[in-house]
Amino acid sequence: MKMTQNRTGASAFRFEHNMDDKIWESEVAGTRYQPAGHPWAALVAFDSVLAAILGDFTHIAVGNERSANYGNNVVHEGRAVNHQYDKSFDFETRVHTYIRKYLVEDLHYFSALQHLWEVQIARTFASRSLGSSENFLPVFLSCNEAPDGDKWCCKCAKCAFVFILMSAWCSEAQLVEIFGENLFEKQSMFPEFLSLLDEEGVKPMECVGTACETWLSLYLALRAHGDSMFLKSHDQEIRLKGEKLKYLLDDYNSEHLLPEFLEPTLRQPVMMLGA
Repeated sequence: MKMTQNRTGASAFRFEHNMDDKIWESEVAGTRYQPAGHPWAALVAFDSVLAAILGDFTHIAVGNERSANYGNNVVHEGRAVNHQYDKSFDFETRVHTYIRKYLVEDLHYFSALQHLWEVQIARTFASRSLGSSENFLPVFLSCNEAPDGDKWCCKCAKCAFVFILMSAWCSEAQLVEIFGENLFEKQSMFPEFLSLLDEEGVKPMECVGTACETWLSLYLALRAHGDSMFLKSHDQEIRLKGEKLKYLLDDYNSEHLLPEFLEPTLRQPVMMLGA
């Protein structure tokens, strides 16, 4: 996160949390629950209220995408399980209402990405980074198992999903620069890929997108990576399913809390996208 901030050149308020529970800390040391784990987004939501007050801001913009609205295909005691609930639109609207009612009356909490699928975000991110002075590809990281917190583990479902997303827009050399290796040639990752494609099975308890987005990204990746081991072995099914999902590239979610003055600007990536 610090590297990303340095790349932007922007100033920031930095919050640190000390849970002060030595037993818990020792149990989770070295696991994904140490650096993050939900309800992380909920914690950030209320931390941001403090930052807004300190900075005299009127709006809080977070980066929770449309894909987070979809659960894990698990029902527990009659309730659908969504590992990413605190990134969902339902949570967003509840927090927005709570903040304005109980904390700061004129503070507007919203997600700047709620109208976008992960696959749309990936395309915009890649297109704006590649060949640009504002290239964030070498510094972005979204792996909860990251060794030392500075590189992708290339073993988990999150790495598998982000690799697939970026493969739709990046060359092999660019993917290797980001992840350190080509995961389409790494057989130990194939079960992780398949778990992301299973529309009926349990979706990994990671912040990953939908099976449809995964199929579409693989379909788009065929152009540059069609000869890779994984894509070659699933070529026919990828083409069959991916062709029908191209509409996701310019699909727009009207359920959002985007401020009126920002919506035209934030909607531009969708308008520029297309199959």
